[in-house]
Order: sequence, then structure tokens, then C-alpha cells
Amino acid sequence: MAGRFSLKKFGDINLDDEFFDSLKADYPGTVNSTGFVAWFNKKAKDGATALVFEDGKGVGAFVVLKLEDEEIKLQNVVLSKKKRIKISTFRIAERYRRQRIGEGAIGLILWKWQQLDCTEIYVTVFDKHTTLISQFEKFGFQKCGVNLNGENVLIKSRERIGNKSVFNENELFGQYQNYKNVSIVELLYYGYFGAGNNVNMDWLDNNGYWASQGQYPTQVHLTANQFKNILMEGNVNVSNVIVN
Repeated sequence: MAGRFSLKKFGDINLDDEFFDSLKADYPGTVNSTGFVAWFNKKAKDGATALVFEDGKGVGAFVVLKLEDEEIKLQNVVLSKKKRIKISTFRIAERYRRQRIGEGAIGLILWKWQQLDCTEIYVTVFDKHTTLISQFEKFGFQKCGVNLNGENVLIKSRERIGNKSVFNENELFGQYQNYKNVSIVELLYYGYFGAGNNVNMDWLDNNGYWASQGQYPTQVHLTANQFKNILMEGNVNVSNVIVN
């Protein structure tokens, strides 16, 4: 059964799913941090929501964001108080590793960050999760230290241009005006169509297939004919594709 992302209340998520076993083990609760189970139950009581990817086997991905306006205490320094988004939980099931589900989740997170008035977004990750750290670094997150719980703190800031930075049109123009040595290149590639047959965002937008202002790309619903048109633009033989 194919899975999909959806926004769900904590109270409607099965905490007994084996997906959460590693999170329970990583965060049993310490002097410096609340245990995962206690945190989850409080979120459920408060009616909070999470971005969840589910399939026939259960939970496949789990993402929680938190708006903050406070200091970040590191082992050697304290980062000043400012409005930030914290990716308080981010986990992808083993069966979905290396299938771009993680990249899709980070893309949705950065899309949300772009809409909010926050300079920074950050995530905390233990050393042992090397693949996850590498994935966030590919999206421009940079390590700024280690927190009191022993986790790496990775931050992405609008004030620094990095790989796959998220800026709106005015911010991009400002960066170009102020930093003449900066070249901005925007690429959108979807490997399904193969090399040389990329369907880019401009083409989708010009043909009415992209998200409207303030809308997530994942909220766009295409008709069967629209989907076929996209496939044909990507040089895909539609007769070999089942569109239901």
C-alpha cells in the first residue's frame, strides 16, 4: 500500500508502533531533557499535531516542528534569544531509507520555514545518526555546537547563503545586489523522467500545475489528464503508465 504525508493529531497516532522504539531508547528522559513518551503524551493532551507518513505497515516518517523565542544552551556557549523553528522530532523508518522520503520531508519543513517570520531553523542530532546529519548538511544546515544533552545542534539561517537555501524573490534580489560575487542558480530535477527530460517548476507553473500563493506543492491535486500531460512533457510513454 502506497504511503502519504498527512497532518495528524498526536492523540490519533499509535505510540506503540515499533517505529517509535528507537526514539524511546534515545530519549528515556534526563536532567536536561524530557523523555520521549512523557513528551508525546503531553503533546497528545495539548491537541498538538505532527507531519506523519503512513502506509499499510504503520508509521513511516514522523516530523514535529516547534516555534521558539529563546536561548539555545550549548556546552561552550549560549546562542542568543531569537525567533526560531526547531525540528523537535525527525525520523524516517528503515524501510524508507534511501527512497527520498527524508528529502521530501525536509523540503516540506523548509517550505513552512519560508512562510514564517523566523531567521533560523535548527535540529538536534546525536553523533551516531551520521546519515541524518549528512542529509541535513546537504540542505545547508551547519553544526554550531553540542547541547547539554550531548546532541549536535545544526542550524540553517537566512543570514547565510548555503546549499539549497530557501529565500523568497525579494531576499534573492537583495543578496544579488549586496554580494556581487554571488551567482544564483535554481535547478529542479525529478529523476523519474531521466536525464535531459526534466520538467521544471517554471513549466509546471506556466501550465497551471504548480502550487498557488501560500499553498504547499503537496496540496496540489491534478486531474488524470493533467498528470498525463506532465508525463508526456517528460518524454514518458503514457501508454505504459497506469493512471487511476
